[in-house]
Amino acid sequence: MAQERRHKSRSRRRRGRFGFFYKLLSVLLVAAALTTACVVFFRVNNITVIGNSRYTVQEVIEASGIQQGDNLITLSPSRVAARIRLRLPYVSSVSIRRALPDTVVLEIEEHAAAAAISDGKGWWYIAAQGKVLEQVGSPGSVMSVTGLTAQDPVPGELVAVEEEQASRLEYVLDLLMALDAREMLADCSALDCSRPGVLLLDYRDFRLKLPSTGEFDYMLGFLEGIFKEGRVDRDGSGTFDFTIEEGKAVYSQD
Repeated sequence: MAQERRHKSRSRRRRGRFGFFYKLLSVLLVAAALTTACVVFFRVNNITVIGNSRYTVQEVIEASGIQQGDNLITLSPSRVAARIRLRLPYVSSVSIRRALPDTVVLEIEEHAAAAAISDGKGWWYIAAQGKVLEQVGSPGSVMSVTGLTAQDPVPGELVAVEEEQASRLEYVLDLLMALDAREMLADCSALDCSRPGVLLLDYRDFRLKLPSTGEFDYMLGFLEGIFKEGRVDRDGSGTFDFTIEEGKAVYSQD
């Protein structure tokens, strides 16, 4: 009896080991089949581009590096996005979606030129965040910045200045982002940051005198409130001085 029980026990252990290896083999075969299916069947056949205005569809596709026939499943969205942003400076963000079985959708957002800065030899457009966009012959309709000199600007990289101008650049970019957030950039024509501690901004037909250490978003909001309340006509002219009394603007008409 004891011998028979030992025999049955060994048989159960053998069946258990066989069952485990059978299950493992089944899992591996299914995984291999799925991998093969992904490699064989899910190939890029269509590339759709959304949100482009400055660049053509073909330029975006070429910058992405995606080719027809590439594997859709193993495609790396982060690498594709990085390639596009590097090769197309005006692109600010890229969203990549897979639409099975054979389509890639590239949705991009683009920077607007926020300001023009000189390197001493020519002018360069920059985004509000400081990214260098392109070299241009003149500022054109874009706000010009004086008091800063760009150092060896490269499209796609952040604008750089000499060390003694670094703090000045920081508050200029703070102001550009505040103007961009309030959609006021298009009405700005010039920015002078050559005076210590003061920014002189030409907005519409007004001159704004801003402290460089001030809260720009608050000051711009204060200005918008003055216009909305009708205390000063938005189509008028004059000077708003924010440097005299903290948190307030002193207005003088031309």
